[in-house]
Amino acid sequence: MGMPTPDDDMSLREIARTLADFRFEFRNQIGQLVRADVYRAEQAAAIARIAALEKGAEREESERASTRRLLLGALITAAASVVTSLMLAAILAG
Repeated sequence: MGMPTPDDDMSLREIARTLADFRFEFRNQIGQLVRADVYRAEQAAAIARIAALEKGAEREESERASTRRLLLGALITAAASVVTSLMLAAILAG
């Protein structure tokens, strides 16, 4: 190994510049990978929230339908009770 020449000095600068460019690109790529992972995680969380909301909406609709059936059954039972009482009163009076 001899003394550095102007050609050697220039190629050391080029190597340093190439390494700096490589570091910059590498950092950008790593940043994008992290952002993509975060995006996928947020997307999965949003899908899970939507599924939970849909399940809750289905459960509430089922509960409303059950309540309507109970109310209808209570009304029918009350009407049948009134009709039966009127018929019994008519039979006993007649």
